[in-house]
Amino acid sequence: VLADAGNFRESIVHQERAMVLSPDAPDQVSTLINLGYAYHGLGDLEAARGYYLKAIERLRARGEAGVIADLGHALNNYGNLLSEEGRDEGALAYYLESLAVRYRVSGPGSDSVALQALNIGRLLLNMQRPEEALPYLQEAVEIFPRFRDEDSIYNRVARISHARALLLTHDEAEVRAAATETLEQVLAAFREDEAYRSSRFYEQAAGWLAAARGDSSYTEPGEQ
Repeated sequence: VLADAGNFRESIVHQERAMVLSPDAPDQVSTLINLGYAYHGLGDLEAARGYYLKAIERLRARGEAGVIADLGHALNNYGNLLSEEGRDEGALAYYLESLAVRYRVSGPGSDSVALQALNIGRLLLNMQRPEEALPYLQEAVEIFPRFRDEDSIYNRVARISHARALLLTHDEAEVRAAATETLEQVLAAFREDEAYRSSRFYEQAAGWLAAARGDSSYTEPGEQ
């Protein structure tokens, strides 16, 4: 909770104290993941890597008993770290393993599965593999409305990412028109919220909409 609030340093103090006081506690793996997340938030990727990998190693060593929600979290978080380093293939492997764990733990159609599918789909989009991204993003946009409000950031990001994948893979006028309309709707919603107007998601949606409308000046990140 402390890490989620941005108090990463305070979280580290509490988590490290828990490690010392209860080194054999059954929730030790959760503490390792929390430490990894906190160091990750501080930008210390090497420290975060060590904690994530230690948690993954311990859970994998348990065999079937280690296939729990914590394993999915650790795999996803380490995939995020690899993605930040530009190691997309490695990130994809960890994301896919996390998705398999979430299917087993939470079942298909769960919010946990939708979150992972969204990460996979967006990574594949970034890797210029929209055909592979599309089914994951389709899964995310179908599941999220069952668990999250229409105006949640996850719903909105899933919708613009799915629309982008459709535009990159379909030539049918009706499909493209619907995808463009989705981008327009979400972008309009972003404009109404000051917090979103300065976010990378707003810039991304605006760029994708410009491309959908035929603005030749738009380029994907990295193509400039």
